[in-house]
Amino acid sequence: MEGSKKDLFNRNGCLSSYAICAYAKNTLGRNELALVNEHLKTCELCSEAVRGYKNYHHSVLFNKDLHFLSRRIRHRYNRETAPQKKTMAFLAYVVISVIIILMIAYLLYRYFQVNL
Repeated sequence: MEGSKKDLFNRNGCLSSYAICAYAKNTLGRNELALVNEHLKTCELCSEAVRGYKNYHHSVLFNKDLHFLSRRIRHRYNRETAPQKKTMAFLAYVVISVIIILMIAYLLYRYFQVNL
């Protein structure tokens, strides 16, 4: 089962539910397996998730729980990064507004300097 690197990791850098399931079922390709093993060396959360999946992957409820938790993590990650995005957008508007005001002030200054 060859997926892309994008399929292996979610946006925050941890293993996706696809990667956890495929790793536990030993269906990853050689390159994918190397990427996942490298990540598991440093990520305790993903290591625990893989161990848990290996113990309970036969359970239909576990698969539903895994997908539910993946959605919750994605939602929480998006909620935590949303204020930063709003702050950056606000700062961009402020900077643009200041530039426009300075340009207008300069043009008015030049206009009155030439006409007086």
